[in-house]
Amino acid sequence: MEIIAFMLISFYILISYSQVSGAEDTVTQSHPLTDGNTLISKNGSFEMGFFSPANSSSRYLGIWVWQKNIPVKHVIWVANKEKPIEDLSGLLMINSTGNVVLLSQNNTVVWSKTPIREVQNPVLQLLDSGNLVLREEETEENSEKYLCQSLDFSSIRRLIAEKTQNGLSPGNLARRADIANFCDSPRVCGPNGGCDVVKAPNCYCLKGFQPKSPNNWKNYDNTDGCVRTETLNCSTDGFVKYVSLKLPNSTYSFSNQTNNLKECEQKCMSNCSCMAYASSDINGSGTGCAMWYDDLIDVKLLVDGGKDLYIRMAASELGKCGISFLVHVH
Repeated sequence: MEIIAFMLISFYILISYSQVSGAEDTVTQSHPLTDGNTLISKNGSFEMGFFSPANSSSRYLGIWVWQKNIPVKHVIWVANKEKPIEDLSGLLMINSTGNVVLLSQNNTVVWSKTPIREVQNPVLQLLDSGNLVLREEETEENSEKYLCQSLDFSSIRRLIAEKTQNGLSPGNLARRADIANFCDSPRVCGPNGGCDVVKAPNCYCLKGFQPKSPNNWKNYDNTDGCVRTETLNCSTDGFVKYVSLKLPNSTYSFSNQTNNLKECEQKCMSNCSCMAYASSDINGSGTGCAMWYDDLIDVKLLVDGGKDLYIRMAASELGKCGISFLVHVH
């Protein structure tokens, strides 16, 4: 009986491995990629194909971290961000001149890349690094011989992937550039979540907040956002200063162009519904501020520039946030 059980387990492992190792990782002139099919890198770390964002039927060609049985895709690169395909007609191919072309209905060109020189027997391959490269069929996987690349085409867009004993660790992914502009998507990290344009996974909870649905966050579904770790008390609350941010969506904000920053703090503190404030001094006069009265949406952590945002925080959180803070003095 033990022998049979061992054989069944071995067979299952073999089948599971073959589903990855036997998957295609290339597109050739005779073998295009159609909507509904995908490429998977040789070691099973990355997948490429067509996908639709949440609450949308538009189709995009992208590359994402591959994880079996996890429906949420952590996308690292998108080809046709500005020109989505509105049906399932998407086709990625290498044409007769060696160009990489993404077509939609009626052979409309949605996106294309031209190699740096004429190509004989071109092959488009998804590498274990997450990079999509065009090379000649007989060329070895040498970056100096690539004719074009997805993540390093006209600027340095290298994806650094560290390995663990269990394979690719999404928490160790990092980028040197804003790949696919993930953080530009509306509400991508949910209420009170921030989006980091450098690190991946991109979404994080602001200090003093925690994931509303921890299991969803583990699977890179961040749409539920974050909730406070401590309940606000209004009269004893203070403000934590965050720097280098793109300020939250202004839908639930109120602007005042006559108050300075200190006056804005006092107004926000006196209103228990006020969740955050920031300077909106656009003419250099030293006055003008904005206040937010609901969840903070579309906060983005920037590499350069950005604004300071002061977020209301429970008194018990002020000393452990690890960043500068202000406490209102009555």
